[in-house]
Amino acid sequence: MSYSLHYFIRKTSTRYLLTQLAGKAGLHADISWVYLMEDIENTDFLRGGELVITTGMSIHSEQALLAFAASLKRKQACGLLLNVGHYITQIPPSLISYCDENSLPLFTMPWEIHIADLMEQYCNEITIQRNIRSQIESAFEKLLFSSPADESALALLARYGCQTGDTFHITASREPIPSATHSLPMNDLYYGIFFPGEFSGKTYSFSYGITTCNDLPSLYTAHRQAYEAYLVSQIKNQPVVSYEDIGLYRAVFSIPDTSSLIALSMPLLRPLLSYDKKHHTDYFSLLRLYLEHGKSVQAAAKAVYTHRNTVNYRIGKIKELLAADFDSLAQCCEYELAFHIYDVLSVTAPEVWENLS
Repeated sequence: MSYSLHYFIRKTSTRYLLTQLAGKAGLHADISWVYLMEDIENTDFLRGGELVITTGMSIHSEQALLAFAASLKRKQACGLLLNVGHYITQIPPSLISYCDENSLPLFTMPWEIHIADLMEQYCNEITIQRNIRSQIESAFEKLLFSSPADESALALLARYGCQTGDTFHITASREPIPSATHSLPMNDLYYGIFFPGEFSGKTYSFSYGITTCNDLPSLYTAHRQAYEAYLVSQIKNQPVVSYEDIGLYRAVFSIPDTSSLIALSMPLLRPLLSYDKKHHTDYFSLLRLYLEHGKSVQAAAKAVYTHRNTVNYRIGKIKELLAADFDSLAQCCEYELAFHIYDVLSVTAPEVWENLS
């Protein structure tokens, strides 16, 4: 929901006699503001995304223009507009080559055109768009983080083209996902909103959870699902986890009370955890592998690179310790659920397991 440089150039090139000389590959970058600059030292004040205009009053030699363009690129400006005809009469080919090679859009505008007119139009539209964006984000925030759905928020989003039956992707992560249409902070996480067709599935240096929301009133449920998928991404150390793939963790998340989760898992897991801590064994992980591999000693032994007889002996010790034979499906399911509860509490309430004796 922001304007690209391409939008403005396409809309105003005739009115302001704009000519693009280079940097076509960078045209679709978002524009954040328009900045008139006559001193290369002032590039330090740029925040990124600005279209920078210069008359060349103090930046008109080939060397100065190249240094200026390089500085703008470092500060992530979205383009350079040269007001030509007075201080700048010729555009050095080296500047055109640099801007092409670095995808920095380069334009010229005749001296006779008033810079103030262009700046006023661009900045007014950017300001209006920011206000609209703020209203939309406020509406999404109401729908994401409160229930039931706020009718005024639904009406506002409908006014700006978001329909009740639209499908959105919702993400949860420690850092904002750059490509998200909107990114809303809540409780040390960022919830990204992707409009239909905008989510690419790209991975980042941080992990995130994702879910699909098929109608706006369900955004509150979707934000919970994205959060739960994010927790599973932390548990599994995976870059992306979809809510549809979290399996048995859904059952764990359906129990919101931590004390109930502890009551379901602690009696089953405490003996193993305490024994491992006292004897420096890893029966906890071995039992989990054994159950995950369908109670196959051979498969579990292969997974831990240990002789089958050794694993068989240890499984026998575990059964003796727990007074459990794991012959019934119900008993196996109880322990599978307990292991999943252990995972969730390890990331949401790690203190539960830290002081076991």
